Amino acid sequence: MSQGFPPNFSEAELNCNSGAECPYPDRLRHLAWTLQTIREYYGKPIRVNSGYRSPEHNAKIGGVRNSQHVQALAADLTPTTGETKDLNRLIAVVSGLAATGKIPNGGIGTYKTFVHYDMRPNGPARWKG
Repeated sequence: MSQGFPPNFSEAELNCNSGAECPYPDRLRHLAWTLQTIREYYGKPIRVNSGYRSPEHNAKIGGVRNSQHVQALAADLTPTTGETKDLNRLIAVVSGLAATGKIPNGGIGTYKTFVHYDMRPNGPARWKG
């Protein structure tokens, strides 16, 4: 475990793809431990496509204005296999853990190649992209 991060997720993996450092290290650690719970229930490695995003990077890639990524409360996840059946299983695991309170019941967005999970404080949200 490095700097309070779980065994399967590092600070570097969750930081902005632009190289900007996250100004919310405690939130980033909490997100990492939540992702660790997801991984343990999923039972296989998970790739983080996007974790924290700086406001500038978020705008550059067309992220929504009030993105949970900018608050270090979100991650876009993909199974390392890239297979649809595994993505559907990952979505089911994330949804089940949120529904049962094993992880914060925030936002879950399902897309063709990834699942967005966030720990928004203002209650659950669900969408398809």
